[in-house]
Amino acid sequence: MSDNKTAIVIQGGRLIDGNGGSPVENATVIIEGNRIKRVASGKVDFPREARVINAAGKTILPGLIDNHVHYRDFYGELFLAYGVTTVRDLGNPLDWILAQRDAVNLGKVAGPRIFCAGGGIYGRGWLAHHVVPANPEEARQAIRRFIEQGVDYAKIHLGVPVEIARSAAEEAHKAGLKLSG
Repeated sequence: MSDNKTAIVIQGGRLIDGNGGSPVENATVIIEGNRIKRVASGKVDFPREARVINAAGKTILPGLIDNHVHYRDFYGELFLAYGVTTVRDLGNPLDWILAQRDAVNLGKVAGPRIFCAGGGIYGRGWLAHHVVPANPEEARQAIRRFIEQGVDYAKIHLGVPVEIARSAAEEAHKAGLKLSG
């Protein structure tokens, strides 16, 4: 994602916006910073200093989302090269993935927007970052620790006993977090 202040104008392509409508032919998309400022059919006025991309004969799509990744430090530029602008990481050591997320957000490294949960709650763990609570109170404490560290959502994996999963879910929902499995 770019914080560049120079507008980018994509002109002349076929726009498929992902909302289910008909494609827009001869589309013009104006991007300023990380935001799409305008979408129109045909040519429109734009800042003189804008970088113009001729998309004639090409298709313009919104950024893609990969909803299940186990992010690695070399993935950032690869995701962007293939149009993936957002990922949801479902399992990495929390300190590491938070550092990756923050580095992307601060513009220190190129990469997609990252939403992360860290290791998550497991019924049995096989990696060091998996949390295996023995009872509902331990599950609530684990969720509170995740929240304090800055997770974007909470992950409860398959195989967690119902009473432990329920207490973890309640704690996450109390803080306004969504859940994933």
